[in-house]
Amino acid sequence: MTKELKWELKQANRMTHHVKSKLRNYSHFRVCGSFRRKLKTVADLDIVVVATDADDLIESIHQMGAKVLASGRRTVRILMYEGMQVDFMIVGASQFESACLHFTGSKFFNIKCRKVAKIMGLKLNEYGLHAGDGTVIQSTESGILSSLRMSKFLDPVKRSM
Repeated sequence: MTKELKWELKQANRMTHHVKSKLRNYSHFRVCGSFRRKLKTVADLDIVVVATDADDLIESIHQMGAKVLASGRRTVRILMYEGMQVDFMIVGASQFESACLHFTGSKFFNIKCRKVAKIMGLKLNEYGLHAGDGTVIQSTESGILSSLRMSKFLDPVKRSM
């Protein structure tokens, strides 16, 4: 197993601009993960993107990198020529913000949010905050965090636990 590379935020920012230029036909996307939390170093880029034509988007993503590491209808993972891994999550417009919340993390923040939801009799995943019967009751970051009484974490920088 190879050692995971870490990239300085400045390097990751340059890669982000490169990826954004390739996604210019997709106006609804956000770079999440440790990049959005503004950590000093990032291991990869996590990008949530809305696409009405997933096949076209997946083809564009495949052409953007040096190697396709994984590819499905909802997630695509590529390795860029510079060596940085970029993970894409493809969602519908109504799932965009909840997916961004999930993919911004951190892992421990997500675990805490899910525990709070469970205590409240709710379920939280990347598709939204759900009532016991499965109905989505919140799908925006602010709505989810407010419902969980965790709105102090609305700023992604505060989510690194």
